[in-house]
Amino acid sequence: MLKRLMRDQRLHRDTPTAVSILLFTESSKPSGIFPKKMPPRMNFRWKHMNRNRSNTIACMNLFRALTAFVLLSAWQSALAAQDASLHVSGAFVLTKASDGFEGKLELVLDARITSDLEKALWRMGPPEMVLGEKDLLAKDLAARPLRNAVLRLRDANQKVVSEKALDGPLTRIRFAALIPGRRTILATTDLSAGFGSYSGPNTELFQVSNGKLEQVTAQEAASGSVAPIYVAETLKTDWKLVPATGGPASQKDILEAACRPDFDSPTNAEQKFWIIYTRYHWDGKQWTKSSRREHGFWEAEEHFPTLASFPAPATEAKK
Repeated sequence: MLKRLMRDQRLHRDTPTAVSILLFTESSKPSGIFPKKMPPRMNFRWKHMNRNRSNTIACMNLFRALTAFVLLSAWQSALAAQDASLHVSGAFVLTKASDGFEGKLELVLDARITSDLEKALWRMGPPEMVLGEKDLLAKDLAARPLRNAVLRLRDANQKVVSEKALDGPLTRIRFAALIPGRRTILATTDLSAGFGSYSGPNTELFQVSNGKLEQVTAQEAASGSVAPIYVAETLKTDWKLVPATGGPASQKDILEAACRPDFDSPTNAEQKFWIIYTRYHWDGKQWTKSSRREHGFWEAEEHFPTLASFPAPATEAKK
C-alpha cells in the first residue's frame, strides 16, 4: 500500500502531500520507518522529500495553526451559546468617592426575564404557579429553569474583576448610605415559594473591597461569630433602615423583626411563638448584631414593632 502511494504521481517536486507529511511526522530520518537499505525508487523518493523538508515543516505548522483556530472557534461558540441565555439587566456606575472603586456594577439575569415577567413573578412564586402549567413560556421554563442572577463588577477598563452568583433568578439592586463615606449595595433576591409564611424576598449586602465584591458580615454580640447579613420580607419577617443609635446622621441601623415557633413548648399545649428583634449596627470598624426575643405573635401585615422593642447596639450594651 505504501509503495502504491509512493508511486502516486501527486507526489511531485514542489507540493508535499499527505504521504510526505505522514512520513515526516513518523521520523525525521529514513531509519525511523524504512530499512537502512531501501530500494532505489524509494530511496529516491525519500531524498526528494528531504530536499523539500522546509515545505513539509511549513505545511505541518499551517496544519497546527488551522487546528488551533478550529478548536478556538468551537470553544468561543460554546461560550457564546452559554452567555446567550444571560443579559445585563442593569448597570450602575461606581466611583472612588462613593464606593471606593472606579467602574460599574452589572446585574446579569436570564435573558428570558422581561420586565413584564419579572413583575408578574415577583413575590408570587414559581412560573408554573403564576403562569399556569399549560402556558408555553411556563413549559419552556419548566424544561429549562431560569438561571440564577449574577452580580458582575467591571473596572474602569471594562474588565470583569469579580462576580457573585446569587440565590435565585429574580434580583433587584439598590444602593443605601449605611455607613459614613461609603455606599452599600443591597441585592434583593425573590425566594418566594408562592405559599407559606417564611418565604419571600431575601436581601444581602455587598461592598467593593480591594477591587472585589464582598458580602457584608456582622459579628454576633453574644457568641462572637461572624456571618453575612441577610434580612427577609415574608409574612412573618420584615426589616427596615432607621437612623443609627449614637451615630452620625449619615449612618443607618438595620432592624429586623421575625416571628418563629417556639419548638421547646410542650407538644400538648397551644403552639407558642417567639418574636425576635435584631439590630445590625456599624460601630466604626465593623457591623455588629444584637438580638433579643420574647413570647408573642406578630405578622408583617401589622405595624412594624417600635424602636423600643429592639436591643441597644452591641457596643453600647457592653458599656
